[in-house]
Amino acid sequence: MRLNIQKEPSRLRAARENAAWLVLTLPFLAAPYLRPSEMLPDLCLFRKLSGVPCMFCGFTRAFENMACGRFREALTACPAAVPLYAGLWIAFAAALALTFQGRSLKVILSGREQKILLAAAALLLLANWAWRLI
Repeated sequence: MRLNIQKEPSRLRAARENAAWLVLTLPFLAAPYLRPSEMLPDLCLFRKLSGVPCMFCGFTRAFENMACGRFREALTACPAAVPLYAGLWIAFAAALALTFQGRSLKVILSGREQKILLAAAALLLLANWAWRLI
């Protein structure tokens, strides 16, 4: 894996290059502040049909708990959300800082590294699901 940080000719170009990082992370970071999870309807079709939470159930509530500083509740509700939330904040802060410096960030993964990352994410989700089912 390579992190490629390069100087861009202008801050505008750096902002354009980092836009994907900013656009992908900001909704996940801002949503817990905008709409409390109690106001959201239960949209999980898997849970409605089976009565069992899916592997993604609990992420919204855990993100909201972390946004409000309730880390113990977040870890109990959805352990996989904690590193994901931290990673989103790191990616957002890095992209924002690099944009102001006129630099852009690119993560370059080989095919093998992409497969390893995908397998690790799948295992993390499965472990999280097992935690929720227990």
